[in-house]
Amino acid sequence: MRRPGFTLIELLVVIAIIAILASILFPVFSRARAKARQTSCLSNVRQLCVAADMYTQDYDETLVLAAHRPPSGGGSPPSSAPIWPAYVSPYVRNTQLFVCPDARSQGWYVETWGERGRLPYGLNVGTGDLVTGLPYALAAFQEPARTIWFADSAPGNTGAPDNMRGFQITGGRQPGTQAAVGQRHNEGATVGLMDGHAKWYKSSTVWQLNNAAGLAWTP
Repeated sequence: MRRPGFTLIELLVVIAIIAILASILFPVFSRARAKARQTSCLSNVRQLCVAADMYTQDYDETLVLAAHRPPSGGGSPPSSAPIWPAYVSPYVRNTQLFVCPDARSQGWYVETWGERGRLPYGLNVGTGDLVTGLPYALAAFQEPARTIWFADSAPGNTGAPDNMRGFQITGGRQPGTQAAVGQRHNEGATVGLMDGHAKWYKSSTVWQLNNAAGLAWTP
């Protein structure tokens, strides 16, 4: 006896149901992957905070500098001058922590002023005196739990599509200079605070955090 097969209408109904389910589930999967990358970024920033805190304790509570600057009147650092990853990396021993999973520049790890535009994360430039080039002590910050230390850095606009502006978080005393905070995680940014914890903030609320350099938020 011949077994009856599916009719064309039945096949079309099944295909339509599958298409509807796919349209519902695919965005959910995409958001789940984005959330996983955000969680990975949060872990990176948290570990950078821990590493920077270890550096601070090793150097009598002196904060790590965004960049090694010349004395007052000396101008910009030379291209070979070290920037903050050079000071922090001995405490993490894993350069992948310096790369945000959602950053356009994957795999970049740099330690010098001349390469500073490649970092997906930025360090608050207000951790040091911009005139003397000297780092501040941890005690200089009265609200460490509300003071930005690290954050996602914004993409650069210098022509290279993968150039990340990442050496510092600026504003206030240096408006318009490079590396304001990015917002590549669900319209917000991963931020590491000076007391060592990390948190995700919406773009509309991150500017309320305390910041010695007068945080500039660039949407």
